Amino acid sequence: MEDEEEQQNEKLALESMFENEEIQFFKEEGRMSGNIAVNTYLENSLTIECSDDAKYLQYKNKQDGKLKLKFLPPVELQFSLPPNYPSSAPPIYTLICKWLNNEQFNKVCKQFDDIWTDSEGQVVLYRWINYLQNDLLNTLEISNTINFTSCNTDLNKKAVNFNLSPEEIVEYVLEHNKQTLEIEFENSLHDCAICFESMSGRNCFRFIPCDHAFCNNCITDYFRVLIDEGSVNNLVCPSDKCESEALPQQVKKCLSEGLFERYERLLLQYAIDQMDNIIFCPRSWCGTPVLFGSNENYEECPKCHYVFCRICKRASHGVNSCTIRPEDMQSIRDAYLKANSSEKAALEREYGQKTIKKLIEEMSSNEWLKENSKKCPNCRTFIQKASGCNRMQCWKCRQNFCWICNKVLNKYSPYTHFTDHQSPCYNQLFQGMVLEDDDDEEDDEFL
Repeated sequence: MEDEEEQQNEKLALESMFENEEIQFFKEEGRMSGNIAVNTYLENSLTIECSDDAKYLQYKNKQDGKLKLKFLPPVELQFSLPPNYPSSAPPIYTLICKWLNNEQFNKVCKQFDDIWTDSEGQVVLYRWINYLQNDLLNTLEISNTINFTSCNTDLNKKAVNFNLSPEEIVEYVLEHNKQTLEIEFENSLHDCAICFESMSGRNCFRFIPCDHAFCNNCITDYFRVLIDEGSVNNLVCPSDKCESEALPQQVKKCLSEGLFERYERLLLQYAIDQMDNIIFCPRSWCGTPVLFGSNENYEECPKCHYVFCRICKRASHGVNSCTIRPEDMQSIRDAYLKANSSEKAALEREYGQKTIKKLIEEMSSNEWLKENSKKCPNCRTFIQKASGCNRMQCWKCRQNFCWICNKVLNKYSPYTHFTDHQSPCYNQLFQGMVLEDDDDEEDDEFL
């Protein structure tokens, strides 16, 4: 059989075995030429031996925390077939790979040459490809672990080395492994752990590093609920006791543009809130983050130039103590009563010792009045009922009213409220009244 016919038959055979994107043939200077990216098959995952693996945290295996490889980057084989191949001349080839060092390249080139020597006169491209797929790691003595090191040995002219540092090689192979795992995930079926439907990986969301998968519809609804609640720092895997967090680039693929913008705003807000040297301008129309300056108590907004107190968020008030706002009274009083001595001293420095004590006294008094008295429905004066019936008379405006329902009573016949069958307080004039044997007083008592 003529060499040209042998080459054509080899070309057809290889094209039938490999996809068009894997192997390509073309004419170059009248010769049959081509290239193929050959993937080396791994029976088991390889562990990368790396002195500093802390910066590769996102790639670590979920079970043992090690850097694992399920896929190695391919070795590219470029070839050109001489007119007298395979009868008397071997293919002219070049090996290209980023993760092999010079010594390893030389071993591979020697194996290629040995294969040709053993097969001289026969087509050899398939045997070379098969060697790269199945026997490459045996030649390199790689079984369970792989270590990427540099080597100063002279490089065979048939190989191309990119001279990457060991750190660059580790990053390169890990990223390739990650991308290949993504492709494998997208091309397989997965059961959603929420709706239990079986979906293609292209329609699923996968958390890393736990690998739990959920359909896009379910995970989008799950994220929307969390974002509506403001829990943007807690977009974790919904599986029980799993703490894998969704990456921002993953979240972006699931959400609408508007919802993702809100997610980013809330995430930025959360990050700023965690900083102890940031405060926001208190003006409602501004709200610009303000970095603490050298002044102990006052800050100036860089946008609207409002100068405000860092403590009470009001306009600068000089050396005077902060004024306590009505809505803050309860929280400040509770904080002071629960505080230790140093915390109490800090509150007294902020608001003034007299102000704090006056606040506590007034709030205690108001609480007692709320529990033990009622307001006159006419003048709103607090009235305490010490004893007697439920017909009360205000000591200030002399208004008659019912102690039970606080309704104003008729000036001339106040007791009809308790004798009228239609009244809600019918026959309850003495409801709740405590009778004492020695009590001869018949008049109502009031304060």
